[in-house]
Amino acid sequence: MLAVKNTIGVRTIEIDEADILALWASHLRPLWGDGVLEELQLAEYRVGACLPESPIPIGFASITPYGDADGQDRGALWLEHLFIEPEHRGKGVQEPLYDLQIAYVREHPHRPVLRIPLHEKVVEFSTKRGWRKQRDLPGTPYRFGVYELPRERV
Repeated sequence: MLAVKNTIGVRTIEIDEADILALWASHLRPLWGDGVLEELQLAEYRVGACLPESPIPIGFASITPYGDADGQDRGALWLEHLFIEPEHRGKGVQEPLYDLQIAYVREHPHRPVLRIPLHEKVVEFSTKRGWRKQRDLPGTPYRFGVYELPRERV
């Protein structure tokens, strides 16, 4: 697997605290809308990346069974809600979040693994790790479509 050096020494945490979920939702609300806090609460797995000296995450990611934008693939493992604080982007924060998501995916070997990238950098990150475009999502704001990670790449 392609690795980018974690240049700021983040540690990862699982997230269940309401105040951290609210902070995460505030970052995602402009892209995901007003229902994002509920989506985060319903996620089956949530992880954050923190600087060593701080309990407040600088990056977040989740896995949810409800990531479908077109009614297909409900119940799959959707890697979603990725957010990295702008000043920490490009410094290796996404990698430990992704690694923990993939560890969770390995625990559920019979479910498809999907994502809808919202940024070109996520498409690039994903395709370098074996993700393949599965389908387009015409009539939605998701211009990159749905990507699937083949099970042999997990």
